[in-house]
Amino acid sequence: MNDVLVRRAKLVQTQLDRTNFTGATLTGAYIQDWGITTDTKLDGVRCEYVYMRLPTKENPDPLRKPDNNSQ
Repeated sequence: MNDVLVRRAKLVQTQLDRTNFTGATLTGAYIQDWGITTDTKLDGVRCEYVYMRLPTKENPDPLRKPDNNSQ
């Protein structure tokens, strides 16, 4: 993947063995229980923040990383 926007993608329980994210933008992606391996290519990924869990009504920003919401 070159210059691919994966913004706000729901990668929940997604198996990404050998997926090539080179140069992708993952800002705002939900990566709960995603499966990556040493063969998953993450070179040059751009990402301001991700969420470790899916949002709920009570928590619209679940486990945001980094925790600083000013970005």
